[in-house]
Amino acid sequence: MLECTENGYNYFGETKNLKARFLSTYSSLKRGVHASKKCQEDWNLYGSSKFCFKVLYMNDALIKKKIIRKMEAILVRNNISNVYNKISNYPLISLEESTSFLNNFNLINKVIPWPLMKGKG
Repeated sequence: MLECTENGYNYFGETKNLKARFLSTYSSLKRGVHASKKCQEDWNLYGSSKFCFKVLYMNDALIKKKIIRKMEAILVRNNISNVYNKISNYPLISLEESTSFLNNFNLINKVIPWPLMKGKG
């Protein structure tokens, strides 16, 4: 998840390769071509210091694309009032189903600093 700490908006995404996803997101924002116009506007307005990259969930089951996409849909739909993601790209999922699904995963919510992800390695 990419979070703007200035306004609390989030961009949810999924990946099997965390560093590659980070570098791709950072690069698109730095070049001014991020898929979310609102996210790009806020990046340009507030700067990179007002954004953080977070890992919310990790689990071997999340390797399966169908499960990864469902996780992303639930996160976007559960945070509908403050997401950069395009809501219409995600199916509606009931609160009951969302809760049941999320209970299968451990919340990590670990912030990964920009300099650490941009470093060599």
